[in-house]
Amino acid sequence: MQSTPAEQRYGTHLGPEPWALGPQPNKESEPLRTTKMRPDFHQVLIERPRGGLRIKRQPLPRLRVADWDGEDFVEPALPRARRTKYFDDLIGPLRKWLRKQVNRPWDKVYSELCATIDRRTTVGEHLLDHVRMEVTVRCERDADGRLINIESRWRNEVEGLYVDPKSGILRWKAQISRRQYQQQVRRQQRERLRDVRKLADDRLLQRIDGIWFELVVSQIYLSRYLSETKLKSTLANMNKPFVSNPYGHFEVINKHQLNRRELRQHGLSNR
Repeated sequence: MQSTPAEQRYGTHLGPEPWALGPQPNKESEPLRTTKMRPDFHQVLIERPRGGLRIKRQPLPRLRVADWDGEDFVEPALPRARRTKYFDDLIGPLRKWLRKQVNRPWDKVYSELCATIDRRTTVGEHLLDHVRMEVTVRCERDADGRLINIESRWRNEVEGLYVDPKSGILRWKAQISRRQYQQQVRRQQRERLRDVRKLADDRLLQRIDGIWFELVVSQIYLSRYLSETKLKSTLANMNKPFVSNPYGHFEVINKHQLNRRELRQHGLSNR
């Protein structure tokens, strides 16, 4: 009986056929796929092949003082030689390589990068800047257990590649889509609106720690020079109470707890 090409390659055996198990690498001719960085990785990301024509410009003869005969002579302007070498930012291969390094110690991954990329050059520093934009190195967990980027001014929640603050392992957190983010924001606003009622521009009903209060407030408008964090610290230093809700930021002038009659009047209940 004539053997099949698969039997000639893999031999006869018991169990499922090799072609049913997917492609099997040949140890002699097909090495296994590794995540080792290639030595010319910086050229793949930054440099592009030369383009244009390979026309060499003939050099002009250099005039000497001994050859001057006393007459004025002006050389015709020659066209400038065209550029044949260009640079580009191909971040796709860098992102793919970083994604393959997930669950590895970040120190080892960064050491491989620095071993291939020369940090003393402008190109090397430019590539490392892209790495810093792709990977969140400094992050911490807040009181709610969320990972917060402490390098960001707004202390946003970490998405994508990040370094675990405890183990130092490179991790990946799936990024939410724009639609999911908008749904999450609307859900949070609905939950916050359950704890506040607006009676007038200067009067609010707000539930604080499960207790409803009537607040007499003065609204404060933020600007590029007055952030929410700076506003809270300023009012805390002045010993002035401060509340924030979906209607804005307010300084509390007066506050009193609602009694039973006022709770029934507004259809509210403490919890």
